[in-house]
Amino acid sequence: AVADFTTSSERYKRAGDVLGAALADNNLAEILTLQVHLEDAEALLIRARRVTEAANYPHGTMTTISGLSRIAAWRGDHDRALALQSEALQGFRDLRADDFVVDSLVRLIEIHVLAGDAPRALAASAEAERALGRLGDVSLVPASLARFTARALLLAGREADAREAFERALQLASAAGLAYEVALVSVGLGRMNGDNERIAEAMNQLGQLGVVGVPPGS
Repeated sequence: AVADFTTSSERYKRAGDVLGAALADNNLAEILTLQVHLEDAEALLIRARRVTEAANYPHGTMTTISGLSRIAAWRGDHDRALALQSEALQGFRDLRADDFVVDSLVRLIEIHVLAGDAPRALAASAEAERALGRLGDVSLVPASLARFTARALLLAGREADAREAFERALQLASAAGLAYEVALVSVGLGRMNGDNERIAEAMNQLGQLGVVGVPPGS
């Protein structure tokens, strides 16, 4: 995917389509973020945001803002992360981009978890569940929502509920063939159970996906 999006961006640029290149760069930045190459991802997102703003393409701008929010959260700048994700969420709502609204709400759970705010994380989880229920099935989101909810429940001291949410996340991720999600859920369950072998296996899976470290809070 990294190679394909890089090639796509280069070909758009050669064709003179700077917006197409920016959208490819945004997708590439998403992958680089998940691989924890934050500086490279941030540079792509900043440039993509500038291009989408100049092209008056608000949907593209909101996706870059959401991406920058996750980078800020992973770096520990929770206030900036919350401000950016709140802006993205409102933008997606204004655009009636309901699937992106759900994704933004899921990312808010992560921000609150990383900030150590269990009540707000659980509130965001409940809102995301309601929004997803109205929308129906969306690829990836149910598994990541269950995983972040598990982290919020664990932060709140509700270990049994957290374990149940992790198991649900694992079932959803496995059924959808989401190797990245399966690995992160396995890390979470491994840590809860003191299962170092499971953690090591999950880390090996992440390494095969080019992920250089477990995301903060996982």
